[in-house]
Amino acid sequence: MENLRSALLGYDEAIAERLSPSDKASAYTDKALALLRLGDLQGSKGQRRAYYQRGKLEAEKGIAANASYADAHFMRASNLGSWMREKGVAQSLFLLDDLKAGFQRTLELDSGHLKARLSLARIDEQLPRLLGGSKKRAEQRYRTLLKQDPHFTLAMIFYAEFLAERGRKDESIQWLKRVISEEQPTEPADCRRFDRPRAEVLLEQFSK
Repeated sequence: MENLRSALLGYDEAIAERLSPSDKASAYTDKALALLRLGDLQGSKGQRRAYYQRGKLEAEKGIAANASYADAHFMRASNLGSWMREKGVAQSLFLLDDLKAGFQRTLELDSGHLKARLSLARIDEQLPRLLGGSKKRAEQRYRTLLKQDPHFTLAMIFYAEFLAERGRKDESIQWLKRVISEEQPTEPADCRRFDRPRAEVLLEQFSK
């Protein structure tokens, strides 16, 4: 957590310099990501929401600096989605269109943005049908994404959870084993720190 707090200070120093619009957008976006991760580490819903709200605002500053910077739109939507999760679905339904639009805008600017595609799959999975969710469409998105990038370990994790929740544990276990054995992950640091440990926990849970 202290590393993330130190990173925030570094981003503030970078933003204070006379950066180009693209560099400034990148610094704001990095700060939004740090706030998102700090939010995930907080102990209470109120604390988490406060960090996610700050992250959303920093991402909006990135968009203001360079409206064509796809990652700024993605981080705004990611912080918004995390805030909505903590607030509760019923209390945040009015923000759903804004959330989807953020990920769609990310893809308009960068059609190969894997995490935006993954986020839309998660929305399809988690929303009830009456609110526009679709388990069938979610699975199609997961499979297409993993065909596009077979080394994307975060997508493997989410797809494995999707399969397990539908009673397809044998398939789920195979995906978790792939995460653990993946030698060329798309995001090596995230795989090492988050995805592989999560896969090991889930594998033990699903193998019982």
